[in-house]
Formats: sequence, C-alpha cells, structure tokens
Amino acid sequence: MINPAAAGSRRGYAGRDAGADGVADEEAADQAEQFDRHIRGMVDEALNVSTWTDGERMSDLEERLEREVRAATQYESEKTGRVLQLIEENIGDNPEASKESGIVPVTVDQISDTLRSVLFNGLVEACDGTRVSYDTLPISVIQIGLCMTTYLDDGAPTSVGHRLYRHDMVRRHDNAEEELLAFLKQRARASNPDENGEVAGISDMLVRAIMEHGERYLLTERSRKPWRMGHGLPYPYEMMTGSGSGKIIELSLGLLPKLLGDHKRFVFVPSETGDRAIRTIANALQPLQYAVLTNTKYIIDAYLRGSYRGKYADFKPMLFDFRDDIASKVLVGVYKASRFSPGHVFFAHEDHVHEAALIAMADSALQEHRGFPNLIDIADRLCKATFDPSGIAANVNAVFAAQGEPFRYLLERGTRA
Repeated sequence: MINPAAAGSRRGYAGRDAGADGVADEEAADQAEQFDRHIRGMVDEALNVSTWTDGERMSDLEERLEREVRAATQYESEKTGRVLQLIEENIGDNPEASKESGIVPVTVDQISDTLRSVLFNGLVEACDGTRVSYDTLPISVIQIGLCMTTYLDDGAPTSVGHRLYRHDMVRRHDNAEEELLAFLKQRARASNPDENGEVAGISDMLVRAIMEHGERYLLTERSRKPWRMGHGLPYPYEMMTGSGSGKIIELSLGLLPKLLGDHKRFVFVPSETGDRAIRTIANALQPLQYAVLTNTKYIIDAYLRGSYRGKYADFKPMLFDFRDDIASKVLVGVYKASRFSPGHVFFAHEDHVHEAALIAMADSALQEHRGFPNLIDIADRLCKATFDPSGIAANVNAVFAAQGEPFRYLLERGTRA
C-alpha cells in the first residue's frame, strides 16, 4: 500500500507539517542519510563474496542472528507508546483527517455482540478470489475463481470461475513462409515490451486485475447482504491502472462508486501492506483497539503520478473526480484483534467506519494467532477447494502425453527431482 505520509501532502498520519519544524526536518534528513549509508555498507559487504561464511560454518552466525532480532524487537517495543501518543495528539491537525479520526478502544462485550447480532446472523458477506496460471510454449492456461459466502447462507455459497487461453496461433496463409514469419513475430511481440512498457498477451498483473474486478463485481451486483467484506485495497493498483486494458479502468470507474459511494456499508482488509509506517501504527495498538487515520485520496494521487500516459491520458480527469468524490470519503484505519496477532489495516466509508472496524475486529478475534477476518479465510478455502489449482497442470500435461509429447514442453524446474 502507498504511504500517505509520502504520497499525499507533506503531512504524515500524525498531522505534523514536515516543513513546520526545522529541527525535526534536519533530524529526519540526518537519519535518512545514516540509513542510506548503512544500506550501502551492507550491500558492499554482501558483494564481497570472499568474506562469506562457509556453508558448514553457518551455525556460527546464529549468535548474531539472535542478538540482532532481540535488539530490533526491544527498540520496536520502546517506540510503541510514543507512536500512539503522537497519533492521538496530532491526528486532528492532518488536513486529510476525518471527523471520525482517532484511537478507539473496544470492549469484549462489543466484540461478542457484533459476532452474535451481525456476523453469525448472516449480515456480512465476504468475497475472495484465486488464480492459477500454467505456462507452456504452445499454450498458457489461466484459471480465475471467485467465492462469496456468509456465516448463515440462505443457499450454497456463490462460486464462479473462468479460464483464459493464450497461444500464438495465427491466421493461415497460402504462403507457408509468410505464415511462419507471422507466427514468430507474434511470439516475439509477446516477449518484448512496447513503447508503453507493456507486453502483449496476458500478464500476471492483468490476470490479477480481472480477478479483483470480479471480486468487487460480486460484492456490488450479486451480494444481497447489508455488509460486504472484501480482500485487499478497495481500489487496487492493477484495477485502477488497467494493467494493459483500458476496459478495466472504464469498468472500475463505473462499478466502484456503486459499492463505495452509494452502498457505503463495506470493509476491505488487505493481507499485508508495504507501508512500514502504517504497520508501525497497527502494531503499536493495544489488543482490541483500532485507529481511524485519514482519507485515501493519497492512494489515487500516487496512481495519477505514475500512470495514465499515452492512450490512457483520457482517464486522468475521471480519476481526479473519483479521488474527490469517492476516495475522499473512504478512510484507512488500523486495528489489533488480540495480544498475539499483528495489527491489520482496514478501509471503510466515513459514515460507517466504526461499525466496519467492529466487524473486522470481531471476525478477526476468532483467530487469535492471525488476527485476520475469518470470513475472508473461509471464502479463500472455498475457492481453493472449488477451483483446484493443481488440476490445470495435470490436465494440460495429460493432453501433451496423449499427443506423444509428455516431456517436450515442461520447464526445467518442473522436472527437477
């Protein structure tokens, strides 16, 4: 996930202006330089392969490993209280903060009541998807599966799947040489990026974008439950930038406002985030605590800076409208469901952010060690059971074998003992 401290204005989660305090600014620059020097030193040391440890002596490194982990953990723990204090004292000064922003404690009774009256009463429906690709020289087969379920289904869980097939077959020519040249050009085109940095064919990003669109389509158009629970960002990078397909951007800008702007009762929880600042805040929380931070305009701003050039430039004005109308009302928050689990990020509409936080926390409390929504995990397991990922490779290889070519198209790593 993109860092709002870096991607939005020059203000971070705590709302303090980075340019307002010259001393803090200089100290931050000094720390950044020290960090950069440390990284450069580690890289230089790693590149000197002659200093590496012999394989049979790797156990000699265990003492340092323990020392490093212990010191890092202690340092992290020492910062925890100060992180929360900083957020609590300054979040209101952030121009992207909401009237709902702040740190909120939750009681065990609230968790129990949410489980009993909302989740176990079947008022929340979660959706998750799975994808698998099997790539060979003659053909690549891609399978996408989606499942949507609740704790109290009125019938069978919703499950839909689709397969895509990529091959380099070209229109037949009377001239065999021209046909062969066209075939080779098509295969080369599928391997080399064009002037926009895109590769012809079906990339993994494109497959992910299709899957993410499908998940949000089911939550928007097929779910009849009051609350919708999604996995990942509400507007993922792959979807919003199209991943090589303008059609996906067009569909996303038509679909997402229905769920995020009209329906409003949703909560999205990503498995992880690359934003180490927000992870720090999440892990600093006490058990059964959540914090509402800022709106999510910073996510769309980051997309706008890095995408929508060339043939996608016409989408830019629509993305600005989406940012101002939708992302400005979708808030990012963090929560911690138990003392054993890490903190997690969630996204919800400003009008229902506290209800959404309770739903995410209550469902996550069912898994103390993970602290992640159980209903998303159930949807994930349904997907993997319904759309067996191992079946694609087995079926393709069976056809190769029937054609008398059981090994010819297998990749080297696939045949290692």
